Amino acid sequence: MDALLLCLVCRRRGPTASKCLNAPPGRELNWFISEARESLRFDNISESSHSLCRRCKKLDLPAWLREDPPIQVDRDLKKLPGDRRVFRQLGRVDTIVLKYNCPLCRCLFGLIPFPSKLNQKVILVLSWSMYRLEASISMDTSERRTTSKYISAILDPTETGLEVEDLSSTRGDGLCAVMHGPDGFSKPLSAVEIDPDCIDYMSIRRWLRDCDILHSSTCQPRISTDLHKICLIDARSRRLITYSSRTSEYLALTYVWGKGDQHVLGAGTPGTLLGELPRTIEDAIAFTEDLGKRYLWVDLVCIDQSNEAKKSEQISIMSAIYQGAYATIVAFSGASAEASLPRVRSNGTPYRQLKCSIDGISLLGFGPTLSQLVWELPWGCRAWTFQEAVLSPKTIYISKYHVYMECNALTYCETLDDSRSPIHQAPHTTEYFKGENYLQQVNTGVLRSPLTANVNLENNALRLYSLYVTLYSRRELTKQSDAQHAFSGILQALQTASYKEGFTWALPHQDINWALLWEPMSGAQRSERFPTWSWLSWRGDVVPGQPTVDGLQEPHRYTFDLTTWKSSTSGDSGQKIFAKSYDDMEAEDQESFIDDPLAETLPAGDGGRITQLQKPDFEARDLALCIESFVLTFDPSCWTARGISISNDYHFFQMRVDSVDISIRVIATSELCDRSGRQGKKTFLLLSRNVRGDGDEQQMWVYSYLLLLGPIDDGIFERRCALRLKIPQDGLRVLKSLNLTRRQILLV
Repeated sequence: MDALLLCLVCRRRGPTASKCLNAPPGRELNWFISEARESLRFDNISESSHSLCRRCKKLDLPAWLREDPPIQVDRDLKKLPGDRRVFRQLGRVDTIVLKYNCPLCRCLFGLIPFPSKLNQKVILVLSWSMYRLEASISMDTSERRTTSKYISAILDPTETGLEVEDLSSTRGDGLCAVMHGPDGFSKPLSAVEIDPDCIDYMSIRRWLRDCDILHSSTCQPRISTDLHKICLIDARSRRLITYSSRTSEYLALTYVWGKGDQHVLGAGTPGTLLGELPRTIEDAIAFTEDLGKRYLWVDLVCIDQSNEAKKSEQISIMSAIYQGAYATIVAFSGASAEASLPRVRSNGTPYRQLKCSIDGISLLGFGPTLSQLVWELPWGCRAWTFQEAVLSPKTIYISKYHVYMECNALTYCETLDDSRSPIHQAPHTTEYFKGENYLQQVNTGVLRSPLTANVNLENNALRLYSLYVTLYSRRELTKQSDAQHAFSGILQALQTASYKEGFTWALPHQDINWALLWEPMSGAQRSERFPTWSWLSWRGDVVPGQPTVDGLQEPHRYTFDLTTWKSSTSGDSGQKIFAKSYDDMEAEDQESFIDDPLAETLPAGDGGRITQLQKPDFEARDLALCIESFVLTFDPSCWTARGISISNDYHFFQMRVDSVDISIRVIATSELCDRSGRQGKKTFLLLSRNVRGDGDEQQMWVYSYLLLLGPIDDGIFERRCALRLKIPQDGLRVLKSLNLTRRQILLV
């Protein structure tokens, strides 16, 4: 009898989970991309209602899928089972019996994540199918109510840290009924059965055509004169040719190189007849032709990797290359250049959709979402590939599960029928980025980029920069020395779009005071190749500095006297890259600072800058940043610990100075979190301020953002960590008691 049961722990046929000798595997969402899930098959079993087990008959999924779930879903799992229009409980992991010969049991087996504990409850959730493409949408429109619904499974309590809405929409799999409307056509965004042996080129061509017509102002390539410096692969002749207006509609490829150096004979030389290439590239050439296109750009083939000068030139125009591509092919699943593109050139895939039929109604699985795979597959873990997708106006993700496409307007998926979707068939121009409309609300995407969407980014530059630094820092580099090169395309695009004054060591000049306040998360490690004040010097997750959400639109609203110079290799006094003064602040905003000592202190002026910048033997000149600002010097050993954030990322302290209570927030990786690290006087550099209230409190607070400095020599410091002081609006006088002075320092 055990051979007829399915175990949720070991994921094989055998005893139920309560009798399994294996420990629960944990990492819930890994099930959907595991080898065990790939091996599941959904054929060779009877598919009538008579073959359903008693529990599955009682579930009556076809009837449930006809119901309309509410717009807002209660995220509190403690209140479950709650609304039966949305939630159905299957029971605890150790009590659920799934039968191999029941077609619906087998589909539920494929829906349920890996359990972390046997006492977790399995809960089915009903959602709208458009959530598989665009999550976190709470709008209610007539267009949305024409789309299909699907069922997903989550575990309670979950170990993922995600909310119900995210778990049921952007993660895992979903089971959708292929239902038809009164006109006989399937409902919009219903599930589609895909061919495991061949990509649906017809759908991809339709996506591209619809995008060209409906998104003409947001998703078009950006043609640059720099493109005349590149060469392309002619997929028909297999020769390298020079870019021209005739070849301007080209595809680009982004993929994982794998280990070791790779070279192609004649790479980067027009006229070269190509021999046998790594399998990923051969498949990309075939895909280009099958799609009806002719030209392809691939770094390994179109750049002479043995010529450092030519390679540096091509890296410097990486933004132009990917922004200029008609679309970019993402080799999503491959771990090296020798991996095949699934379902291209007869490369089949072992993965099978969830599939069953109940009384003539077909149920099909959507497969994993793009949101999940972009963080789980090899391509999504590599740092170099990040900018290649973000800079592209359209990206075509080819995975062993199915094909996705994301443009600057929408997301498409091979297993969702968008041919009659009102969302996908509506025009999407720059006007839809303005005002209140449903297309604006679904314009979030996965790696969608406003850098190529022809919209004004002036007031969102810092937010966008911070987002990209955060996402990029989570990826891996083989050589940490490549950290700036692999992000250079993003910096080039940001400079063109908004940061006109450029960057120094990947920090934008116009927001350098906020950019210096980045924080390394736990697990990050220092690299000695970059200046201590740049986030490039850390390997691992980084959180960039920025104001609270309500201050992002005006990051320099609350100014004070602060000037920054970039060091110069020529031995002169350096280039001024940032300058703000107290007088730049509006009079009304100045009134927010009561008895502000920063208003009483005169600026030191441009003279007398750190003399080391002029010394020809100053070795750290290339890594130096000169800053003239306010400095606090005090002993933090008096801090009292007040707690740790829920995520364990931040520690909170308090100190009392002149009858004023000051709150301090410090990143968990800081030396200040340890008692020994708080001993003795420390030097803190003031870089930014913000004013805001907390919740319903009448009290207003001044948030002061500081850097802890580590002394190296007279006036020369390294960056240690960022911290935030929270001072009552009427208590700013305490800054004088913390030895407030104005001086110049050199950061290296």
